Amino acid sequence: MMDDGAFTPPRDAGGRFGKGNPGRRRGSRNRLTNRLAQGLLDDFSSNEAENLERLRRWYFPQYVQLMARFLPREPREARPDFGDYSAEERAKVAAAVRETLELVERGEAGLDALMGVLESDPAIASGEPTAEPVEIYRTP
Repeated sequence: MMDDGAFTPPRDAGGRFGKGNPGRRRGSRNRLTNRLAQGLLDDFSSNEAENLERLRRWYFPQYVQLMARFLPREPREARPDFGDYSAEERAKVAAAVRETLELVERGEAGLDALMGVLESDPAIASGEPTAEPVEIYRTP
C-alpha cells in the first residue's frame, strides 16, 4: 500500500471504517449521481423534439402520465380578455389597480392582491349585477 501522506482512516478486520471515523466527506455520495443526471438532461435537451415525438408515438400512456404530472391539479379560471372590455370596465380595472398598488406600497397588501385584481371581472368586483335582474310578480 502506498503512503501519499494523506490520512487514511483505520478499518476493522471486516474492512469497515473504525469507531470514531468521520466517514465520507459531505456531498461525495452524490457526485456520480449528479454527473449522471446532468448527462441525461444534456442528452435529452439536445434531442428534445425527437425524444418527445418518439415518447408520444410509442409510449402514449406514459406520455400522458408524464404530461399529467406537469399540469396543475386544480384548474385555474381563465383570465379576462382586456381587449373585450368597454372603456368603463377598463377605467374600473385601472382604478382598482391604482388602489391596490397604494396598498402594496404601504405594505398593507402583497403582489398577490394585485394579481387578484387583474384576474377578476370588474362587474363582479364592483358588486354590480352581471345579468339583468329577474322581477318576481305576485298574484293579488
